[in-house]
Amino acid sequence: YGVFLENALRFLDGDIDPVLSGLNKAMKKYADEQNYEKAARIRDIIFDINKISERQKVSINITRDQDYLNVGILGREALLVLFEFRKGVLLGRKINVFDNADLSEPREIIRSFIIDYYQYADVPGKIISAYSIEDKNTIEKFLTQRASKKVVISQPATPEDRGILNMIKKNIDMIAADREAAKYYHNMEEGMKILQKVLSLKRLPKEIVCFDISNLQGTNSVASMVTFRNGAPDKSSYKRFKIRGYEGANDPAMIHEAVARQLQYLVNENIPLPDLMVIDGGPTQLARAMEAAANFQIDLKIISLAKRLEEIYFSPKEKPILLEENSSALKLLQNIRDESHRFAVTYHRALRAKELTHSELDEIPGVSVKTRKLLLAHFDSIDAIKKTGVSELKEIGGIGQKTARAIYSFFHENAGAESVKG
Repeated sequence: YGVFLENALRFLDGDIDPVLSGLNKAMKKYADEQNYEKAARIRDIIFDINKISERQKVSINITRDQDYLNVGILGREALLVLFEFRKGVLLGRKINVFDNADLSEPREIIRSFIIDYYQYADVPGKIISAYSIEDKNTIEKFLTQRASKKVVISQPATPEDRGILNMIKKNIDMIAADREAAKYYHNMEEGMKILQKVLSLKRLPKEIVCFDISNLQGTNSVASMVTFRNGAPDKSSYKRFKIRGYEGANDPAMIHEAVARQLQYLVNENIPLPDLMVIDGGPTQLARAMEAAANFQIDLKIISLAKRLEEIYFSPKEKPILLEENSSALKLLQNIRDESHRFAVTYHRALRAKELTHSELDEIPGVSVKTRKLLLAHFDSIDAIKKTGVSELKEIGGIGQKTARAIYSFFHENAGAESVKG
């Protein structure tokens, strides 16, 4: 823990090299021990640090020492980043986080930072801020007196100045994204711990799968299964099922089929079961999922999440439990439920689109894809095309006499009788 904390402090202070050196040693150690999973994880960390925090030697046209400041307000936090240039070379980057900044303006944050930071830090000859600040002359006098040299505070005046401040802005965006990701994964880990306790799970639910059904008036019914590992989507493990055994709007029966097919696959292939299975729906859907699992005599925790009040059913015959609206455990379940719904709907739409684009028009000899699109764009339905005569078909731009007759003849056995209309 002490080493981790020391590295974190060095990282935040811009002292990246010792951190990277330690990580490279750890990666080599794990690789030598053939612990390739941990080695790969550290490799990814090294890559991220290099991508986000690699020191950049940026040359500028002046030789005096200069500092550049930019800030971004993200919710209740503000991120201020300082680039220190000495003799035209970027020597360091400082990251500062301010809480309760939602009611502050960037110029106020920069002003406060300059007053506090340069009381003790090395003062350059010029400080370039992305925003104008109040009392600039007074602060310049204070810093000039402290540094025993003239100190100027200004806004960007050259392309180099603007380029460096844009670079800092990109840094702020990347740091903010990393902080959000860290916060998300912390919340998801907390959510897994709460789920383990609330659902009396034997182990932390690191692998959670969720099933959902999508159909429109009972047609093209599909089921989706998405997998979350350690609170994040594992899209390589997603599955979709085209329902085979049921027609009409019968979601519980379709859940039974999809769950049974997945469990059969896991049992046949001797693949470990997930730590938790979530069903989108209420007690009826849960009961059918449990029926499917009972046929395999396996130890698998199954719950359902009902949309109406976000109730969690762990038994079809018992009252559901309700978690706090802001609970990280409920957020985790909602994330995986919403993702399974999105995945099911996407598959269902794809099947419907395929069905709509594949029609009787595909069977007409000599009719191109372009002509089929023209017909579908012009008429409301295939039935409308069937009722249209050759002369009307010819009036559609791009369809000639020969093609119009071929279309009409395909839908009518006695095509010759229509020649009068043509």
